Amino acid sequence: MATETCNRVREAMKHALVHIACNDYRNGNFCGRLEAVQYNELDLVCAAGSVSISFLPQHRVRISRRVFEYIGRKAWVGNWCWDAIRMPKAEAHRLITYLRDSGRWQCEGGPIRLCDWYDRQRSANPTDAPK
Repeated sequence: MATETCNRVREAMKHALVHIACNDYRNGNFCGRLEAVQYNELDLVCAAGSVSISFLPQHRVRISRRVFEYIGRKAWVGNWCWDAIRMPKAEAHRLITYLRDSGRWQCEGGPIRLCDWYDRQRSANPTDAPK
């Protein structure tokens, strides 16, 4: 029993939860536009207003022109404008680095170390995201 619990906790630690504002504010239905992202207390807002988002077969999500893999998705997390996707931590770091490097997303808040990392110029190494 204790071993099973430890294995579940260990497995969960490999994954990240990314909150995405992709639902219509009037009714909570998915609208195909992404306006904000929250990850690891880092709050990002799309300076352009929104970018396209679509959920593809085989647990993949397309954000703008890039495709990311995820493990699971839950609608209406926090409030009806937000969904959450669980993805491997490395994939979440790739997503946040892509948003940062696109130049279309602004950091609106979070821990100083994360905001400083985000606000740096384009990264030469996308694996440098803080853990």
